[in-house]
Amino acid sequence: MIDLNGFQNFVYSGLVGDREVILRIAHITHRNETLTKAELDFIMFLAESGVKVARPIPSLTGDLFHTIDDAFVVTAFEKALGRNAKIAEESNTFYENIGQLVGKIHKLSLHYTPQHLRYEWNDNALLASFKNYCLSELYNSFDRLTLRYPYRYAT
Repeated sequence: MIDLNGFQNFVYSGLVGDREVILRIAHITHRNETLTKAELDFIMFLAESGVKVARPIPSLTGDLFHTIDDAFVVTAFEKALGRNAKIAEESNTFYENIGQLVGKIHKLSLHYTPQHLRYEWNDNALLASFKNYCLSELYNSFDRLTLRYPYRYAT
């Protein structure tokens, strides 16, 4: 196993037989079972819709994730083919490709009915405590943003 230095998760790359896999271990305060189910459902929807995504891999028991000690959620994914992205230095090709992919995912998401709902994006704990830590001059802008974009997201 190779530690990939995950930001909010423990993320490792390894081999299962001759297949490269990514193992993610997330603390339930970051990604609980419900959020994980919603994420995996959406990834599978995207894969079935033709988007090249890293599909989740079932465990030996056929489950797409496991919970350890009621504290960590473990998921394995196919390792995506490709190479490290090179940020555009001489052209906008990188940004145009990302924009096209995001547009495709957005268009597909309009036809997606989630089986497991995630929380509203503005229910995030950091956003909920924003006014406790920021200058009052920012409150109006914050309120406009959180009221303007009350969308439910699936991944």
